[in-house]
Amino acid sequence: MNLIHAGITASLVITLSLVVGVAHPAWGFDSVNHNGEFRVPLKEFDLFSYQSAEELHAQQRVGETLSNLYGGRWQTVAWNPQTNTPHCILGTGAAVAPGFRTSAEVEDAAWRVLTESASVLGIDVETLRLLDVTNGLGKTAAHFQQVYHELDVWGGRVHATFTESGRLFVLGSDFYPAIAVDPHPSIPSEGAVNIACGDLPFDTATDSIVGSPALLVLPLPLSETEVAYHLVWRVSVRTRNPFGLWVTHIDAHDGQVLWRYNDVQVTYLGDTESDVEPNSYCHSHEDQSMPYLDIAVQGLGTVTSDSEGNWSIGGTGGDRVVSCNLYGPYADLHNNGGDDAFFSGTAEEDVPLTVDFENANSQQDERDVFDAVNDLHDFFQLFAPGFAYPHQRTDAYVSRDDLYCPGNAWWDPGDGSINFCEADDGYANTGEIQSIVYHEFGHGVQDAILGGQGSQGLGEGNADILANLVTQESIIGLGYFQDNCTIGFRDSDNDLRYPDDVIGQEEHLAGRVIAGFNWDAMGLLQGIYGTDTGTNMSAARWHSGRVLELPTTQPDQVMATFIADDDDGNALNGTPHYEHFCRAAWNHGFPAPGETYVDFNYSGPEDGTPWNPYDTLAEGIEAVIEGCRLVIKPGTSTETATVTKAMTIVAYDGVVVIGG
Repeated sequence: MNLIHAGITASLVITLSLVVGVAHPAWGFDSVNHNGEFRVPLKEFDLFSYQSAEELHAQQRVGETLSNLYGGRWQTVAWNPQTNTPHCILGTGAAVAPGFRTSAEVEDAAWRVLTESASVLGIDVETLRLLDVTNGLGKTAAHFQQVYHELDVWGGRVHATFTESGRLFVLGSDFYPAIAVDPHPSIPSEGAVNIACGDLPFDTATDSIVGSPALLVLPLPLSETEVAYHLVWRVSVRTRNPFGLWVTHIDAHDGQVLWRYNDVQVTYLGDTESDVEPNSYCHSHEDQSMPYLDIAVQGLGTVTSDSEGNWSIGGTGGDRVVSCNLYGPYADLHNNGGDDAFFSGTAEEDVPLTVDFENANSQQDERDVFDAVNDLHDFFQLFAPGFAYPHQRTDAYVSRDDLYCPGNAWWDPGDGSINFCEADDGYANTGEIQSIVYHEFGHGVQDAILGGQGSQGLGEGNADILANLVTQESIIGLGYFQDNCTIGFRDSDNDLRYPDDVIGQEEHLAGRVIAGFNWDAMGLLQGIYGTDTGTNMSAARWHSGRVLELPTTQPDQVMATFIADDDDGNALNGTPHYEHFCRAAWNHGFPAPGETYVDFNYSGPEDGTPWNPYDTLAEGIEAVIEGCRLVIKPGTSTETATVTKAMTIVAYDGVVVIGG
C-alpha cells in the first residue's frame, strides 16, 4: 500500500463521566413513566471535546516513553482529563511474550507491562487486582480494578490488549490519583439500608432489599477535570410501585444520596410445529419447527428436539403419551394471563408425531417469545459460539398486566428474566413483537459482558443493535402502537451524532447514536460480502470488541470495534475494514483511531507524466475530509482520494493541512 503521511496527529478524548460497570435502566423503550423524580443522576460532561496544552504535552510524553520502552510508534487516542491518564493508547505493537496458552500467561505478561509502564499510565501497581482476562477474534486483554484500602474504586480500571501471539498493541488507564477518604464508614450498613428505603416510597409488604450493601469509593464528577471522592454504601432496593430496582449510592459518612438509578431495563419420534409471527405481528404468520423443546415421553423420559425441531427417543411398549410445555434448555415460558401453554398427544411406535403448538393450546405471545429466544441462541452460534449467556435458560413472562403495563417490556437484573405486557390502551402485546424480545435479551447480554449497562445509553443502544442484526430491520418495535405497522419507537437508520445527541440525553434517545453507527457499518459490510456474511462479520466485531475491551461509553465502543477488526497487532496501520467503519463513525460524529495516512487512488496527470504525490500535495495545500474521502481544495485533476487512516478531522474541524 502506498501510504503518504499527512504530517498531523490526532487527539481523541473519550467521554468518561460514567465509567466501567455503570448500569442504567434496562427498559425496552421509553413509553411509560420511568419515575424520573426518584433518580439522582451523576453529572455528565463532554470529555471528548475537552483539550488543554498540558494534556497534549502529556500525550506526547506517553508516546515517547513507550517508544523508548518497546520501540515503534505509540499514540494516545483518548485521554481522561478527570484522572489525567491515557484512557486509550494504540501502537504499532511490540512482542512481549512468545504467545499465550492460558489466561495466567496473559495475566503475567500484563503485570510485567504495567510495572514497566506505570509512570506512563499514572498507576500504582500495588493497588490493582486482576478483574478479568477477555478474548475476541485472535486477541486477548487483561483488565485490572483499582482498589483503595481493599475497596473498589468505581470506574478505576487499567487494561492491556495483546494478540494471542504475544504482541502488545493497546494500553489504557483510568486510574484515579490522590484518593484521600476515610475508609471506615460512619454509618453502618443497616443505617444505609434505612436511608435508601426511606428515600423511596418503600412498602414493607411488597418491597425488599436485593443482595447485601457494598462499600466502595465513588469518584463523583464535578467538571471535565475534577472529581470528589466519597466513601459510599451501594444498596439495591426493589419496589413494586414505582416499579424498579433502585441502585442507591449513599455517602457512608454523612448519609447523602449521591447517585441512584433504576436498574430494571425486563425410537418414539416426530417433529414439532408452531404458529409464529416472525419479527412482529405486522408480518404474516408462519408455521415453523420448534427447536430446543423438552418433550416428555411417558415411561421413557425426556428428549429435547434438535436444531431442526425433530425428536426421537428409544423404547418399545406400544402407544405412549407425549407431553410438553414451552420449556427447553434456552427458554422457559410463563403465562401471567392464564394457563401455561401445554401439548399432550399419543405417539405410536415408529410413527412420527408432530408436537404442535397453536391457538388451542397456547397463546401467540408465548409462541413468539419462545421462538425468539431460541433464534437468539442460534444467532450467537454464528459468530460467538463460546459466549455463555445464550446457552443458559432464560425465564420469560408474557401477558403481564402489572402496574407498569401496558406498553412495556423489560429485562429484570434481579432474576435475569425478560417480561412482556399484554395489549391495551392502544399498545400492542409486546410479546408479539420479536424485535422487542431481542432488545430485552440484549440487556442481559450487555450485563453478562459488563456487569451493568454502561453509560451514555450504551445498554439501550446495544439492545437495539442486537434486534437490528437479527431482524435486519432498522425500526425497533414495528407495530408497537396497536395495529400501526408503519412505525415503531426508534430507528437505527438515522443521522444522529455524538456528542449533541448523546451527552445529557435520556438513555433510550442517546442509544440511537451507537445503534446508527452499527447499522451503517453493517450495511457497508453487507455491500461487500452479501447479507449473511456481512451481518455475521458486523456482529462478530460488535460483540468481540465489547467482550475484549469492555467499553462503557459510545466512543469507547466505536474504538473497540476497530480494535476487534485489527488483524496484525499494529493499531496504527489500519484494519481490514477500516474505511467502512471509518465512514460509519464519521456519519455519527465518532472519529476513527490512528494517525492521518492517506492512500491516494490517483494514477497521475492525464498526459502520462510520472506522478510524484509529494509534488502534487505540496506542503501547505489544504484538503477537506468528507466522510472517509479527502477532497483537495485547490487542485484541478486531483479531485478526490481515499482516506484509509484518518484521525485529525475533529481537532482540525474537518480540514487537513498536508505537511502542516
